[in-house]
Amino acid sequence: MKRFLVAFVLGVVLTSNLIDMAFLAPQVYRAQEIVVHSGDTMWDIASRFSDEKEDVRDVIQRIVEHNKLASSTDIRAGQRITIPVKVEYSDHIMVASAKGLKPAN
Repeated sequence: MKRFLVAFVLGVVLTSNLIDMAFLAPQVYRAQEIVVHSGDTMWDIASRFSDEKEDVRDVIQRIVEHNKLASSTDIRAGQRITIPVKVEYSDHIMVASAKGLKPAN
């Protein structure tokens, strides 16, 4: 009985880990270069490249870190910055999830 219980618990743990690995895939990003326009704020930029499931503040932090900026206010008109755009998998096809971008057919 003890062996059965150990085998059962081990099976449940291994199965739950495999399920977690299958459904909790790491986030994948692709680089989208933009030019900052006069009047743009980091909030405006991040809002354009966030999806409804993520906090704009997280997108801002990703942009700041990716571009090695001192802060979220460290942008100026004419500057080129790279936006890490989240990529999602839809029917085994990668689709960029940013507002204003059209996924390739």
